[in-house]
Amino acid sequence: MNDGTVPGRRSTWSVGGPDGRRLLDRFIDELPQRLQPGGRAIITHNGFVDTALSRLLLASHGLKLAVLHSILVPLAEEKMARVSKALIESETNRSLHQYGPYSFGEVYIVEIS
Repeated sequence: MNDGTVPGRRSTWSVGGPDGRRLLDRFIDELPQRLQPGGRAIITHNGFVDTALSRLLLASHGLKLAVLHSILVPLAEEKMARVSKALIESETNRSLHQYGPYSFGEVYIVEIS
């Protein structure tokens, strides 16, 4: 749809942009000011939005990222339509997987401290 909405989904669904980092990078940048000393944040992190980059950005703030758990989740056609072609090509068989007509993505539960 032209306005970016997807029928049956909240308006905030899939607002990470074509590479998925639009909100994540802002969150990482603002996190040091929001964490108490010794505090931690637990978030979900899609594997296909470059966990290594998140680690680098967090390290620049003196923080580290640890993967606590991973799970493979189904990705709707509407979600895959919002992911850039370059990202799909680079992450296929890494963090994005196809099983017949179905797409799945790795999602991590991460701890930032």
